[in-house]
Amino acid sequence: MKDLKKQLAQWSLQAGLQLEHQPESGELLIRLPSRLCLNIELIAEPPSVLLSSVLGPMPAQGCLELLTELMAANCRFAGTDGATIGLDTENDTVVLARQYDFATLNPDALGQAVKSFTEVGERLRRTIADRGLLPKDPFRQPPPPAGMPV
Repeated sequence: MKDLKKQLAQWSLQAGLQLEHQPESGELLIRLPSRLCLNIELIAEPPSVLLSSVLGPMPAQGCLELLTELMAANCRFAGTDGATIGLDTENDTVVLARQYDFATLNPDALGQAVKSFTEVGERLRRTIADRGLLPKDPFRQPPPPAGMPV
């Protein structure tokens, strides 16, 4: 596991990603030039990489239209490029996540995965922002639960 984590960190740097190690969770954190904060977690079995990001607070009452739109995007991954949108009820946030088989990754594939994930995340953040529901500082949001299924 330690070797896989070291390899993931090396690939991330080769892909041009600036990483921060989160000692308390063991995750890697990428603060992208956009407002998206991306967590990269290495899952031991099966060896895989979980990309996740908090998109914003969970909608309050009267947001049926937004919830419907987010859940429709989950249907057959329409417009999410394979990522899953979820509601983290423990932290009251909307989360985007996608898991990749470690064996299929290399620096270029990881860079492309992050780029695609970021584009989807930014588009969904704008959807939430259009309804005035974004937090002031997305980097202050707690990460999703470790090993969140996707």
